[in-house]
Amino acid sequence: MSDDVAIQKSGSKRKPLTIRDDGVIELKSPEAGALLFGSKDEDFIHGIAANILAIANEDTEDLDERTSAYVASIVEGIEPRDQLEGMLATQMAATHFAIMRASRWMLYGNKDIKAVDSAERTLNKLCRTFTTQIETLKKYRADPVRVRDVNVSDGGQAIVGNVNSGNAGNEKS
Repeated sequence: MSDDVAIQKSGSKRKPLTIRDDGVIELKSPEAGALLFGSKDEDFIHGIAANILAIANEDTEDLDERTSAYVASIVEGIEPRDQLEGMLATQMAATHFAIMRASRWMLYGNKDIKAVDSAERTLNKLCRTFTTQIETLKKYRADPVRVRDVNVSDGGQAIVGNVNSGNAGNEKS
């Protein structure tokens, strides 16, 4: 692992991920990395951890441990199951963090109506993006349609999907 990601001693009872005062991300174990980021791959863990630090800290020379831990906690709460979910969870954390910053800036940062209007549009786009990310995660996690033992003769047709039998919609009073 690199200088900004370290593995904690195995006897530690701390959370799977902590960020030390010097900005080093500590993982309890590679298994903790799998629980947190959806992967045991050290290169992937290092990359996602570096993304978390970048999201939470404008100045990487002066790391804010509480904010970094907050962003990491968002990823942890999503409980990614694989690398793709780990990346999406990190993007969701970044989007949420940007939404909070844009909200703060729109409400308190500027009195110029054009700047506030621009911030409002940005905030709206970020909120829609976050909603899309949630839907994407739900679809990705949903059980895929499994097709088994389908026999279609020449000239026949098959339907793949949920089929409800009955006369729904064709009932006569």
